[in-house]
Amino acid sequence: MMSYFLAQLTQEDSSGNFFSEVDGHFHFSMCNPPFFSSEEETDSLGKSRKLDRPLPSAAKTGTLSELVAIGGEINFLHHMITESQKHASKVGIFTTMVGIKDDLKFLKTTLKANNALGHITTEFVQGKTMRWGLAWTFDQKYVSLLLPHSRPSKISPPIQVKINCTCPIKDFEFNIKRLLNDLEFQFINTTIGCIEVLAKSNTWSNQRRKRRAALRNPDSKEQSNLKSTKIEYSITGVDETVCMNNSTFEFTSGDIQNCDEKEVVLHFQMTFQTEVNVANTRIFSCKFINGSSGVDGVHQVVQYLRNKYVSHICNISNSPNTQSQ
Repeated sequence: MMSYFLAQLTQEDSSGNFFSEVDGHFHFSMCNPPFFSSEEETDSLGKSRKLDRPLPSAAKTGTLSELVAIGGEINFLHHMITESQKHASKVGIFTTMVGIKDDLKFLKTTLKANNALGHITTEFVQGKTMRWGLAWTFDQKYVSLLLPHSRPSKISPPIQVKINCTCPIKDFEFNIKRLLNDLEFQFINTTIGCIEVLAKSNTWSNQRRKRRAALRNPDSKEQSNLKSTKIEYSITGVDETVCMNNSTFEFTSGDIQNCDEKEVVLHFQMTFQTEVNVANTRIFSCKFINGSSGVDGVHQVVQYLRNKYVSHICNISNSPNTQSQ
């Protein structure tokens, strides 16, 4: 059976006697403090308002003693925290609403000065109104309840890209893998129609800047990298586009188990498929796993692959020389 105790304070005794009448032990207490220090402060219409600002959407419903306390909210809660230490054995967790965000810093300092073993804050939002919650305890067995809980991370949906080409799906997959290999991605797991890749450095950003630097300085590192990553594709058959020699090309393998998490710039999974009932459309989907570059890194790599595939490979396959073979 649940029991409760309701403490009603007048404006005169709002600086003390919060818990003196509490008899027994309660798991927690709740408080909705008075926000204002005077009746004039409660008059929102009397405050400085722009002429085009709409009237308040909600009218005040509390009595004067519920809205106003000597010293306002911050003084009220300061006394509440100070007294709560004296009655720590009566209440497990003390909680209160806070109407002014700037008051939280002072209240946390007050809790520390009164040797609170733990505290936590949260936000309440309803429409355009925001309030804050503050909870604290002096009882060791309740401290674990006030530890911040990490929110489950949002699962980003896979990034899907459709490319118009007529090559067999195995050749399409191989060409994408070759582009990833040129970007120095390591291949963790490779199965038919699915790969998992890992990058320890960002090699896909600022491609235009790297090409311009290479053209300006033929002996530069950028020029060397540009030559080493030049893609050479062979065309076979009249109606096929690109077909690589899978038996002679080796991809760079990697081991995620022996890799320091701090070293991982991007780690994602990629799947390949053909769109149903559309013969000349190939699809690859990328799902972010982890890495310091985040989901944005996947978007950047996807854009690089799309541009490189469309501008280079598809142009080769659609050239007059290819079609005349």
